[in-house]
Amino acid sequence: MMQQYHWQCRIPHRCAPRGHREGAIEKPASNMMWGIDDAKFWTEEDGCCWFFPVIDHHDREIVGHRV
Repeated sequence: MMQQYHWQCRIPHRCAPRGHREGAIEKPASNMMWGIDDAKFWTEEDGCCWFFPVIDHHDREIVGHRV
């Protein structure tokens, strides 16, 4: 009945267009821009574990983590 009388609320799915970007983001020195990632792994002793490293984008070193 809902389809027959067109009573459905249909919201169009619109994706925002991605802007074109040339080059790379500047990272002139360490300790200026970081990223975070996650990894899930299994151990026999603890079962399912998560690892969250914080990564320095300039030199790609892990500067902190949480398990």
